[in-house]
Amino acid sequence: MRNIFSRRVFTGLAAAAALGLALTGCGGSGAGSDTDTTPSASSGADGGAAAAGELTKVNLLVAPVAYEPVYIAMDRGIFEEHGLDINIVEGGQAAQAIPQLISGEVDIAHTGGVSLIQAVAQGMPVQAIAGSLNANKEIVTSGILVKEDSPIHSYKDLEGKTVGLQGLKETTNLGALLGVEAEGGDPSKVNFVQVPLPGLNDALEKGQVDAIYNISSFYPTGLSMGFRAIGAPANEYMDGGPSALWFTTKDYIAKNEDTVKKFQAAMEEASKYAMEHHDAVVEQQIKRTNQDPEYLKSAPAQNLDWRIDRSGMQKTIDGLIKYKFIDGQPTFDDVVWSGTPLIEK
Repeated sequence: MRNIFSRRVFTGLAAAAALGLALTGCGGSGAGSDTDTTPSASSGADGGAAAAGELTKVNLLVAPVAYEPVYIAMDRGIFEEHGLDINIVEGGQAAQAIPQLISGEVDIAHTGGVSLIQAVAQGMPVQAIAGSLNANKEIVTSGILVKEDSPIHSYKDLEGKTVGLQGLKETTNLGALLGVEAEGGDPSKVNFVQVPLPGLNDALEKGQVDAIYNISSFYPTGLSMGFRAIGAPANEYMDGGPSALWFTTKDYIAKNEDTVKKFQAAMEEASKYAMEHHDAVVEQQIKRTNQDPEYLKSAPAQNLDWRIDRSGMQKTIDGLIKYKFIDGQPTFDDVVWSGTPLIEK
């Protein structure tokens, strides 16, 4: 199967509309009921934990970034080994994951850390349960790209320019703001526009934007198209921040804590395998995108970590408050479930 992540593109308007609908019914995920286990699964204190030898069904929303460990787990039978029957739902933009989870379409979802923090700040009953992709200033797999002949050479040069992002008020948006301000620029003078992730490189090539902040395997593809990188401010100023993570509703955690722990264990095993076998990650990227296979083979490994970096998450929360991306001041414990594996520094 190819191009799975280029087929489902959600506009910002659609995401906002769905989010508005979700707010009217955020009593918890209906997908976490007993009907989500195999027919003969027991429904004890774990809210549907499978009996011995049976698998617990989990509807899993996978975003078009840091998806590789999930498919590695599927191919290697890791989920089954941990007692899970995973049904994958392919996702689009980060903001769309929140309403899909709240509406009960999925049990566990994949999104950016900023989207989750925003949801918590809005009072939605959701929490992170595992990491997926953490920013790392030593491992650059994303960044701001411009055409080779562009006059833009620094973050400050973005003043008065239009920058394409896969999502507004998201991780890349926050990182860009931090970078512009750090170099003495005025972040309010940068025009950020939302472009579907698979279309960012084309938007820059066609001159629809002056720069793009590209991520995941789309970043090396942009470099291979001749674009020039000016930096990766989210990595530089949000080191350890959650570029992507796994989350669910508080209600699902309360009713299915054992299932959540099984999922965490499966993702730990799959993520470790992915980090130790880069060829397996590249294989998934080649299979599921249109990116140049030879370039993907030479690209640096992503920081695919199943843990949440406490310091990085706190930096992200602080940045969102500073630039008024959110109302209120959610704490780390509001955003991250107490049973989540952490990187403590």
